[in-house]
Amino acid sequence: MGATGSATFPAAGGGPISAEATWTGAAAMELSISCPDGVSTTRTGASGLSVEVDDTHGSGTCTVTLAVPQGETGPVDYSVTVEPAA
Repeated sequence: MGATGSATFPAAGGGPISAEATWTGAAAMELSISCPDGVSTTRTGASGLSVEVDDTHGSGTCTVTLAVPQGETGPVDYSVTVEPAA
């Protein structure tokens, strides 16, 4: 991802969803999950960051986003895992 970019990934709604991201090249990043019914969460932190939402009453596709916070610069190598929450 570029110096001021973000990457998005689809996630099936209708149940609990978790996402975890690891990266190199930035001290902190922002990881979020947003679902069509309005359920969402966002966290900013170091590599190994995770978020979880309960979209049990929702439907449709949620979006997981990993973004470089404003003010951060440089390329970022990343890995994102999205799965139903345990």
